[in-house]
Amino acid sequence: RKYLTGDEEDSEVVSNFFEAIEEFAIKKNCGMVVVHHLIKNAHPKDTRDIYDMLRGSQVFIDRPRAVLGMMRDGPYTVVGLSKNNIPPNLGSIQGERLFVRDPDKLDLVQLPGEEGIRTWDASVEELREIREKAAKKAKNEPK
Repeated sequence: RKYLTGDEEDSEVVSNFFEAIEEFAIKKNCGMVVVHHLIKNAHPKDTRDIYDMLRGSQVFIDRPRAVLGMMRDGPYTVVGLSKNNIPPNLGSIQGERLFVRDPDKLDLVQLPGEEGIRTWDASVEELREIREKAAKKAKNEPK
């Protein structure tokens, strides 16, 4: 809303907004990230639901190359691909990634491997163990 002048339901207004972003991205040779909210009282069950729950004009769905959905699900923060029109159509992100909040630093920590799709609630001790495991893995990966 800070950079969008006019009604977010008006497709012409939103289209002009995306045209300005596209011109800037071309000029600076960079990608752009637009953060947008869902409609009031939206309760997506997974990140694919987010595609149909974005607030405002359909242009918010039509213009972006990819739409990543982010939502809370109990102790987890879930991130997944809601839309992708970058060939090949499957894209590089499949499924949803689960993150938990580190109880000491309040950072989000991605659950590694198969744990990334588990459905149980993690305890504080388990969250600390996950953080340590993720830190060890990051330290050992070649740069």
